Amino acid sequence: MSRSGLLPCLLLIVLPITGFAQGYALNAFPLDDHRAQIAWDGDAVLWTLDRIEPAGDTLRLGQFPGHVRSTIDEGLTIELSYTYRLTAMTAGSSFVYTQTSVVTKLASPALAGILPLGETRALVWWEQVDENAEEIILETKEFEFEQYRDRIRSGARLGWLQVSDLVTKRPYSMRLRAVTPYNRAEPSEVVLYEHVPPMLDWIFLPAGGPQGYEKHMLMTRGEIDNSTYEQFCIERDLPLPDHPDFPGVQRYMRRFPFHPVVKVNWYDAIQFCNWVSEKMALPPAYSDDASLRNENGIRIPTWDEWQHAASLAGGRYPWGSSPPGRSNANYLARNRKLTAGEPPTLAPADIEPGPSGITHLAGNVWEWCFDWAPNENPDDDKQRYRIVAGGSWMDPPARLRNDRFAKLTPTIRSNTVGLRVIRNAPVPVLKVETVSLAEGAP
Repeated sequence: MSRSGLLPCLLLIVLPITGFAQGYALNAFPLDDHRAQIAWDGDAVLWTLDRIEPAGDTLRLGQFPGHVRSTIDEGLTIELSYTYRLTAMTAGSSFVYTQTSVVTKLASPALAGILPLGETRALVWWEQVDENAEEIILETKEFEFEQYRDRIRSGARLGWLQVSDLVTKRPYSMRLRAVTPYNRAEPSEVVLYEHVPPMLDWIFLPAGGPQGYEKHMLMTRGEIDNSTYEQFCIERDLPLPDHPDFPGVQRYMRRFPFHPVVKVNWYDAIQFCNWVSEKMALPPAYSDDASLRNENGIRIPTWDEWQHAASLAGGRYPWGSSPPGRSNANYLARNRKLTAGEPPTLAPADIEPGPSGITHLAGNVWEWCFDWAPNENPDDDKQRYRIVAGGSWMDPPARLRNDRFAKLTPTIRSNTVGLRVIRNAPVPVLKVETVSLAEGAP
């Protein structure tokens, strides 16, 4: 998709003053898309101000005593030229006239990018916005003979919006329109978009939140599943993870493709991230020695990034402050009555997502983070550990809290440990949201 040029934030045109009397001046200054400040100077006992409409009709704005020198005119329409005429009654009861004109404009931002997030969802963003715009409307149409319709709207200074209900492989014409309570700007240039779902299901996490995170981020809706990890192993000619030894469960990866992959160590997670980066035509995040070299590739989260995602509801758990239950977490108490052949893990669809839309941030499997864990002997590689976050199917509720983590040697492969990945969102931060997601929000 090519980027169109950015429109200036505010376009104002003030036409030159036409003087009808010496010593008198009249000026009109646009304040926003629908208001102008009218100011004048001179000596008078009484001022009379009229507005001449574009169609030629005259509207009396008011009469003002001699000491008044300005007023604000409201209700203007963008793109139209309004002429103001000032009549001054002097002390000698004579009348003098002067006039000026003004045009206000409201600019729509250029549509800067569209990124598919999931099967029916995409992220739309812009980079600059008219300072007077209050909301941005995404207008779309699917077929040439259709009219554009308002699909969704967002705060102008937010810089982004999410659109849903998209159909795979269907072409869409999209454009943005800046609006205020008084005016609708001309739309931006049209961008053509064909929705192709990405290989991973992403959730957009805006900057801000209780942790005050400064970047927009994308995180996978669920943990990396068996199906996706098996594809990675096949394409990279790697052995599949060892069987997890769940009692009575055979062929775990094949029979439960949407359950989280387990028995992967920290280095396996790093290799997987670079493979996904390659598939998505992104730069690999990690060097051959597993050091971070490019933050714009696919990554496992840092501990701070994981906490940002888990804390968006503003409570001690990813869904809020209520304790874990069968509907929102997969943990020890839930798995005491497993039937034969049933794995203790769950797929994303088996549980309610948190307010952000992410599932299993607490419970199911521990998730590798990039950070080294705090330790007492950092010079001894045998005692160095990486952080894992979130708790698992065999942990009590206390281990599921947002502020709790465990530490593991990076080479260990456990049937309680998997991974989730993130990437930086290519969206500029125009405004940081500080309000957390309310518990139970959609």
